[in-house]
Amino acid sequence: MLVLVLLVSAISNAYSQNYKQPRPSINSAGKVTDGTRKHIGWLTAHGVIKDAAGAKIAHMDDKETLSTITQAK
Repeated sequence: MLVLVLLVSAISNAYSQNYKQPRPSINSAGKVTDGTRKHIGWLTAHGVIKDAAGAKIAHMDDKETLSTITQAK
């Protein structure tokens, strides 16, 4: 039993060492940044996903269905 407790403790400690890795994030205004804090896009309250240039690239509806937006070139 003691071995099991020590093993679980060692495994959880090994995974907790990696908590400071840079990750993408979305702030309260909807600005999406990558792990290096570079601006990569926007997420609006209406579910529209835009790239850094402001072009609409996808939409997520109220049922969390993601649909891509094709743009004419």
